[in-house]
Amino acid sequence: MSAAGCARPWPSVLARHPTRRPAEGEPVTDQQALHLHGSRYIGVRSRFYDDVVRDALRGGVRQIVLLAAGLDTRAFRLDWPADVTLYEVDQPQMIDFKEDVLRGEQAQPGCRRIAVGTDLREDWPAALTTAGFTRSVPAAWVAEGLLAYLPADAEERLLRQIHQLSAPGSRIALDRIAQVNRLTSDAAPLDQLSSRHIHPIVGGCYGDPRWSRCALLGRRR
Repeated sequence: MSAAGCARPWPSVLARHPTRRPAEGEPVTDQQALHLHGSRYIGVRSRFYDDVVRDALRGGVRQIVLLAAGLDTRAFRLDWPADVTLYEVDQPQMIDFKEDVLRGEQAQPGCRRIAVGTDLREDWPAALTTAGFTRSVPAAWVAEGLLAYLPADAEERLLRQIHQLSAPGSRIALDRIAQVNRLTSDAAPLDQLSSRHIHPIVGGCYGDPRWSRCALLGRRR
């Protein structure tokens, strides 16, 4: 659905999402329970990637690329040097929805922000370079919460493409999720909640054999 067809449901979305930890015994909906279940992990993960971006900036990197950026708001909530360009890469319909919400809120980024609407299964490197990405300049790549949703061959292809686009001095940060579909003690309640609300999160992750990310990136040198 296009952004125009979404009618900006942002306030109702916020109303369904918990913004505080409920008191002991306070009833919550399945949707709220789902978000509370993952809130601690997501909070720690977000802080980790914030620190990765800040470290890259301190190291002089001035191109940041968020792959499958989704509703990420780092362009608006972090402190940025004036000469940084942040590329947010995601599917066109996601970009359209996000841009509509940002316009409605009159949100202003703290850096030069470029949204690139493209599918990572297609020729996204061409779309990124067309948007202004400079292959001869070091970049910091962020693949947050992405690789678990890719089969092994797509993951390797993505990392190869990143390598081909990266000048010396570039860096990458990504998640390493160890066989998420086998973590039965934590995965079962999460999958049950997500199945009732959206789609099975754990069932949507690929558990197929693959190279260690470190080994694969080491081969790309």
